[in-house]
Amino acid sequence: MTTGWLIQPGRRDGMFSMDKWYMDAVTERGDVLIGYRVTFRWLRFSLSCAASLAAPGSRRPTVRFFCADVPERNDTSLTWGCRPVHVRGTWKTVVEGPNLELLCDEATRIVWHNLQALSAVRFSAGGPDVHGRGYVERMQVRLDSSRRPMDDLIWGRFCGREHSVVWIQWKGPMNRAWLMHNGKVVAQHENITEPQRWSDCELRCSDSAILTDGPVLTKWQRGMLRVVGCMPSWLDTAQTKWRSRGALYTKGRRVDEGWVIHEHVRFR
Repeated sequence: MTTGWLIQPGRRDGMFSMDKWYMDAVTERGDVLIGYRVTFRWLRFSLSCAASLAAPGSRRPTVRFFCADVPERNDTSLTWGCRPVHVRGTWKTVVEGPNLELLCDEATRIVWHNLQALSAVRFSAGGPDVHGRGYVERMQVRLDSSRRPMDDLIWGRFCGREHSVVWIQWKGPMNRAWLMHNGKVVAQHENITEPQRWSDCELRCSDSAILTDGPVLTKWQRGMLRVVGCMPSWLDTAQTKWRSRGALYTKGRRVDEGWVIHEHVRFR
């Protein structure tokens, strides 16, 4: 594992903010690349870091932390990576997703940009370039650092040849859920069941494999962030992330198939 975090002076108003980019890709045979680029701001400091998770086939996933710039984006594509750790990729838009203000009140603002609900991706995680289907989002959060916005976050995305399905569910002080199909909100309520169903459509998942299971940060990383004052205590989260096969049905007929990346994040 390589590390490289940039820590700078930040705000002093007690508000916590986070700007997180998330990018993923899965090849036809199931090789996975997931990339994060995030900036935290709280109290005296701001911190920027990046991470990647690479899971070639059935082999054990490899997680790396490193410094990386924000992704470069134009109207049709996005590129991101880090040369020293040999991670790079280009995501080209197939289906553009929505921009939603998930929460806005006196103490909290959470804005979700689903930049690419479905992408054609070319990427490398230390080996030759490979191709797959992928997804890109950006989440911007600003809230009172003493306020934990949720107890559990359930999130997932299906990327097929032509179709995309995305779901977000919050559990805790606020129970909310959103379900999107091909970049459009098709359901918005307090709960989402599995398999995901809406109108005449159904997404079925099978052959799940765990990519990560446990604390998002290592013990020493959590300790360092608390020492420098970049992390409220509730941000110490545990996460289980899966890769599954997905099949989309309309009126009982299979119309697309692909891969699902989904997760359950538990805020402590």
